Amino acid sequence: MKQKTFIPVTPTHNYQKGIDGNRLFYCDSDRLVYFTIYCTEAKRREVRVLALNLMFTHTHALLQTRNKTVQSCFNKEVERLYAREFNENSSRQGPVFMKTYGWAQKRNSAKVRSCLAYIGNNHVEKKLRSEEGSMNDGVSFPMPSVTTLFRNRSSSVVPPQG
Repeated sequence: MKQKTFIPVTPTHNYQKGIDGNRLFYCDSDRLVYFTIYCTEAKRREVRVLALNLMFTHTHALLQTRNKTVQSCFNKEVERLYAREFNENSSRQGPVFMKTYGWAQKRNSAKVRSCLAYIGNNHVEKKLRSEEGSMNDGVSFPMPSVTTLFRNRSSSVVPPQG
């Protein structure tokens, strides 16, 4: 299989599924725990989160990182910490996520816009909420404009402030 080339700071769509298609989030507190872990690790590892969507059985995110190692370590640590909390609260053991996560870099502004729309509309498409409905089944970071992303590609990767 051909090895993917990772280009630093390029927006990368990450997606991750629950093991055996199982649910990752049963209630708002599960999502809040995951979101807290995600934000904490993003800040600690200097991962810039452009979008995040938590579905019942999987997650989608658009990230910027300095390199593939940072991205991989970030994902593994979020998985590890969330699995520990999830298992403790549900009296179970073992992994919560599939062994590997998927990723695809979005190398031009059209692909970034398309990915942001996909991540942002996933709940609507799956009929988990209406367009005007509550965000009970998802959380998102404020997103910079695509023009800003590509104009500032050489700037350091930092988590969003606020």
